[in-house]
Amino acid sequence: MKTPNQRKLDRSQQELRVRGAERHTRLPWLFRLFQKLGFEPIPPLYRSFLRNFVGTAAYFGPVWGALMYFAAWRHTDLHPHMMIATSLFAGVLFGLMMAGYFYMKQRKLNLTAWDRL
Repeated sequence: MKTPNQRKLDRSQQELRVRGAERHTRLPWLFRLFQKLGFEPIPPLYRSFLRNFVGTAAYFGPVWGALMYFAAWRHTDLHPHMMIATSLFAGVLFGLMMAGYFYMKQRKLNLTAWDRL
């Protein structure tokens, strides 16, 4: 038996297919990963701007910072505070861009609110 969230997810995917959303937009890789881990996340196109911003910034900044540290920063004289600040800035910038993308796509596709699915 499906949970209420799973039924909403099925309806949202049907709506996105009908409206012509591409698969990578309907089901981003991180969303699919969380599903495989047993979580029931709300698709990004149905989340608020703020939730998309916080969610993407929170994972991108630390991951990007760690990659930059191992790829380049550890071989430089860059102060750790500057590394952290740069990672935070990258996370905020990426979070804003992704939240903006999902917001504009949400408006363009004229999607039903998650609460009303």
